[in-house]
Amino acid sequence: MQSQFKTFVFALLVCLFSPSVSKASHLLGGEIVWRCQDNGSYVFTMTLYRDCGGILLPYTSQTLQNNAGVSIVLDSVNSEYLLPSCYTNTTPNCGSAISGEGYMEKVTYQSGEIVLHGAPPAGGWYFNWSSCCRPSSVSNLLNPSSLGYHLRAYMYPVYPAGSSSALSAGDTATGIGTCYDSSPYFLEGPQARTCANEDNMLINNLGLDSDLDSLYYRFASPLTDSGVVVPWDTGYYDLSPLPSGIGSAPAQIDSLTGVITFNSSMTGSWATCVEVESWRGNYMVGKVYRDIPIFTLNCLPDSGLCASSASNEPPSFEIINDTASNPVSVIQSLSGDTLFYKIAAIPGDNISFSLLAKDLSPHANCQSEQLSFVGFGATLSDSLNYSSTNSCLLNGPCATLSSTMFNGAFTGNDSLRINFDWTVSTSHLNPVVMGTIAPAIYPFYFKVSDDECPVNKSSVIIVIVEVEDPVSAAPNVQSSCISIDSTGFPALNWTPNPDTSSWGSYVIYSFDSTFSPIPLDTIYDWSINSFIDTINAPASVYGYVIAVTNPTFTNWAYSAPINSVVNTNIFYNGTQFLASPGYTFYQWVKCDSTGYTSIPNANASSFTPSTSGDYAVIIIDGTCNVISDCLNFTSPIGLKEAAENVNMYPNPNIEGSLYFDAWGFYASVHDLSGKIVISNEFISEDHRALTVDRLPKGSYIVTLTSDSGVYRKTLIIL
Repeated sequence: MQSQFKTFVFALLVCLFSPSVSKASHLLGGEIVWRCQDNGSYVFTMTLYRDCGGILLPYTSQTLQNNAGVSIVLDSVNSEYLLPSCYTNTTPNCGSAISGEGYMEKVTYQSGEIVLHGAPPAGGWYFNWSSCCRPSSVSNLLNPSSLGYHLRAYMYPVYPAGSSSALSAGDTATGIGTCYDSSPYFLEGPQARTCANEDNMLINNLGLDSDLDSLYYRFASPLTDSGVVVPWDTGYYDLSPLPSGIGSAPAQIDSLTGVITFNSSMTGSWATCVEVESWRGNYMVGKVYRDIPIFTLNCLPDSGLCASSASNEPPSFEIINDTASNPVSVIQSLSGDTLFYKIAAIPGDNISFSLLAKDLSPHANCQSEQLSFVGFGATLSDSLNYSSTNSCLLNGPCATLSSTMFNGAFTGNDSLRINFDWTVSTSHLNPVVMGTIAPAIYPFYFKVSDDECPVNKSSVIIVIVEVEDPVSAAPNVQSSCISIDSTGFPALNWTPNPDTSSWGSYVIYSFDSTFSPIPLDTIYDWSINSFIDTINAPASVYGYVIAVTNPTFTNWAYSAPINSVVNTNIFYNGTQFLASPGYTFYQWVKCDSTGYTSIPNANASSFTPSTSGDYAVIIIDGTCNVISDCLNFTSPIGLKEAAENVNMYPNPNIEGSLYFDAWGFYASVHDLSGKIVISNEFISEDHRALTVDRLPKGSYIVTLTSDSGVYRKTLIIL
């Protein structure tokens, strides 16, 4: 009898794990990941999921095939059931569950400490495991029960910045490991049960990378136990594994979060595979896969006294920012959906906000919705109730969570309010992970679920905190203008921010009609508050931005755009100073050694001076406030009588030369807009002419200036 029993057990194990024997519909899928240990070795973990309605998985050792030249044997270390929590107290038992409905057991296998040798090849080290069999209930594959699984993961070489040599993973000869990268890993078991004919959002593949590498999600091809792509049924393929015909919305996966959205008009079980890539700078350093089906069920509404007011929607979930904390930015998709929230911080900041979940509609039997909360993050406290600032995956201080519910519970009826608190320190600025400086980007994942059945509904919030070097605030440009003076070049001004503690330089940018920034100059003197753009013509510039850097140029702050244009060119027409008309307000001032003195009632675009001196005009246009250059006015005494006898000829002029019958003064020519077209030529006894052959036809003001005064005459060019 004992011999017969041993024979049965051996046959059962062969059936389970040999692709060449009869197939048993028990395995739903799994994933392979690895983690670096403190001593530089690797520990590999494989998770398998079995259909509760199928036969049991063995707890015997499993072997990962690989091209790294090492033996990787994994032993079973844990088993748990992934079952919905039902408000009706009818949570199914795995042993009595019906196959094909998504009730599953999760079995975890783990290796000992493994030392790898050298660096992976360009194509990566490939770790894989194969077995039969996919359930016969899978709806999108041809003859699914004849197909097995091929779980896989890739480890790629890592190149330090500026180096062409890849890091070594270790030395098997000495037994010394130098693990340089942990793979992404999945925060939870798969949420595979959904309802047909509903808009579904599967928070199925939330990943965390303990090295703070960037993660990228995509659909991939499930493989058979032979390592080839599964044969898809008509209308399905790797990037569209769920129904997409009439009445259905095809499955889509968000590349940044891994969230899968779809609406299937059909019930069934659908083979899917999600690839999670980890990127460090421009290099992909690892790639893992989760091969698991998605189940769409016929979710009939429950009956009961409160059935008419019951709702099977996910809980509402919102983030409430603490007004005393750093502002929260919303990052949205092109369709307007919220992808995640972003917070910028510097060392010393205290990040605090609240998470509020609500599900106020009752169950059909009038019971309240029971909500439960979980949180994840490399710097989120992993202690009981998320309360310790000293216990998290990376350097502390760790972020903490607290609940406002009775006894601080992270469950509650109808609603939950959770408070987040994190004091950012310099240890978070340039985190060193496995000897490499990682980006200071910290993701936090928060999930709330209800107890609706047959499918628990969930909502998720992702918050990403980016820790940066401090930088002084950008200058105040509220009253800044782009002024165009007599030189024709655009000029701008600003008010320096008094905080210079983290100031390094100003960087001046212009932008054109496409709003593309163009760097113009870097200024290293904080006190400078103006800039003249000698590169761009006024018509080609749409505005300017002034950036402030910190001393190490690792962080930048940007001013608001400066795009109000004011022409500050003024000229004297012989009797008046004239400024460009059409602005909101004018104030003429007299320039002197102490600054400017306002002239009472001189608030028009023109001004008639009565005494000699230097004059300018303040122009206000909206919030823009700018002052012109100071121009000199000398009361025409002394030269006037003599100059009245100075003749210039021919006038009108068609010959191109303008002659004078006197000498000993300077002659300038302005057009009627005030632009200087001929500047301060000295009229001497040997040179009594101006060349005016290049002047367009029109009227001009000729100004004669000597030590004794100024006189103006009108010139006409024909």
